[in-house]
Amino acid sequence: MHETMTRQQVVSAMYAYLMNSWEELPEQNKRALGFDFVVGSEGEEEGLNHLARLFMEYAEISFRRALVARRRRLGVDEVSVDK
Repeated sequence: MHETMTRQQVVSAMYAYLMNSWEELPEQNKRALGFDFVVGSEGEEEGLNHLARLFMEYAEISFRRALVARRRRLGVDEVSVDK
């Protein structure tokens, strides 16, 4: 039986997935993204804001790709996923 998730449950699941993926990311990759702060330092807040912006960018790209896939499924004119 498939259980329908609430919006909050979906958001929580996506957040958990992203944070788990982030924790598994090697430090050198985090630094390449601009995250080279020490936990508890003044740069940590700036780093967390940067992370939030990356999540927003990820969400925008995911939305555009989902929209294109939906339009293809419905037979609507194809739309580019790139801006």
